[in-house]
Amino acid sequence: MAAFIDYFLLLVATGILSIIASLAGFVGDNAPGVKLVAILAILVSIGIPYAYFTIMHASDRQASWGKSLLGLTVITLQGERLTRMQAFSRILLQSVIPLAGVVIVLISVAGFASGGSKDMESAALAAALVAVLAVSLGPHLMMFFNPQHQSLYDVLCKTCVVRRTNP
Repeated sequence: MAAFIDYFLLLVATGILSIIASLAGFVGDNAPGVKLVAILAILVSIGIPYAYFTIMHASDRQASWGKSLLGLTVITLQGERLTRMQAFSRILLQSVIPLAGVVIVLISVAGFASGGSKDMESAALAAALVAVLAVSLGPHLMMFFNPQHQSLYDVLCKTCVVRRTNP
């Protein structure tokens, strides 16, 4: 639920930047510097989630707005506040691990399906869909099977999400 709250807030923020970029591109197609504004807006909208989670998880709050609303906090395994580097590594791994897995699966399935019949292509497509879902959701679903309820990126960063002890 915390992720839904956080990503809704991020969707609103990046949506506003996307509108600005679109308007800048539409209004001044030939004006100098307008395309630069559009490009900067796009780059900033890509960086917003990384900045948001890095700043929020390394702050005194130790939680994003979504986690905070649900009474959760992100800490190291020693119970300490995350450094900015730990918080950034956590969010980077959270996005890179599933993406890398999906790319590897798609490359593998494309190679397998290219040399076969229509039935083989259909089977490869079905296998790719299942594999992409498993690889992209697996690192997050790991928390349901880990004794400390850590996802894969939490295990790698030596962090965990816990209920806040003081209100």
